[in-house]
Amino acid sequence: MRIIHIVPLLSDDGSFGGPFRVALNQVRELRARGHEAEIITMRLGHSSAARSFARESVRAFRGLRVPGLRFTGLISLELILWLLRNRSVVDVLHVHASRDLVSMSAMAASRFLPRARIIVQTHGMIQPSGRIGVRVFDSVLTTRLIVRSHVVLTLTNEERAGLQRLEPSICTMSISNGLQGSFEHAEEQRDHEVLFLARLQERKRPVQFVETAAELHHRFPTWKWTIVGPDDGQLSRVKEAIEQKLLQDIVTYEGSLGYAEVERRLSRASVYVLPSVDEPFPMSLLEAMQAGLACVLTRSCGIAETLEKHQAALVADPNLPSIVRSVGRILEDHELRMSLKREARRVVKSIYSIEAVVDRLLDIYGGSNGSSRDCIASEEAP
Repeated sequence: MRIIHIVPLLSDDGSFGGPFRVALNQVRELRARGHEAEIITMRLGHSSAARSFARESVRAFRGLRVPGLRFTGLISLELILWLLRNRSVVDVLHVHASRDLVSMSAMAASRFLPRARIIVQTHGMIQPSGRIGVRVFDSVLTTRLIVRSHVVLTLTNEERAGLQRLEPSICTMSISNGLQGSFEHAEEQRDHEVLFLARLQERKRPVQFVETAAELHHRFPTWKWTIVGPDDGQLSRVKEAIEQKLLQDIVTYEGSLGYAEVERRLSRASVYVLPSVDEPFPMSLLEAMQAGLACVLTRSCGIAETLEKHQAALVADPNLPSIVRSVGRILEDHELRMSLKREARRVVKSIYSIEAVVDRLLDIYGGSNGSSRDCIASEEAP
């Protein structure tokens, strides 16, 4: 099959990194099985990331960002023209969609792909909102376009329910995120380091990571605390919290990383903390688990129940005292750290492998190619 994955942005600082890594893992496995799969994405100006992924069947077209609109204002005429020129040979169009003009224009162009099965995957990024601007955007574009797809892939039951509140007739099917292979790093090579590696976004709560460090660094003075990731509105608050709590020598902000640098950076740390709330399926957490870090997440994360069941991470309530207790347990108990690392790797290999994800994808891709959608009842995630 000729399978085109649309990802709104490929950036040097790793913005939109989760959906891009999801798509890249899917495409690699699809190509390994003999399918003609590639990623079509947008770049802003000259991009070293675009050059580094050129051999990975990634085409990055020039685009722009409408001033003042952050992700929403992403648009690439070159990308859409390429899609329309190739419309007769596309069997599956898989759009990794957010509320942005690249995703919306790709879904709009899908009506001109006569033989393509249209799959949309929203990664938890399209959910009901009370903000007036978002509601207008959804009424004008999102719901009118997403309903044209054959299937919308959802990570959790909460995501499915939210999408159906936006548009009850949307056909949803469940999917997981998956990782390829595994990598091992000797424990003696690791630093005594607690790591936050994600976008500095309000939902991911990097300030709470700083507050956790403030509560624990006196008890564990040999541990260092590091924040890595592109700014998405919270960097100024992070720096302010570090200064207010006099943590300049304790907490370090390293800036953002390119996609290829994430694995190497994870391999240096021992503990990963993601204080996010309502995070559907964080790729950074799965990658930290695969890299052998002992992990802490909050109960509102979409995979918290599974990880707690398999004792593959510590699950905290989404408040500071609970997060502090969980991180403190890991820092003071070497055996607990080792157990969490072992179980984390085992769970990633057994449950969150890319092979199982692509088995599922191919079943979905192989549905009828007719113009009408073939899903009658939406499916709940397991």
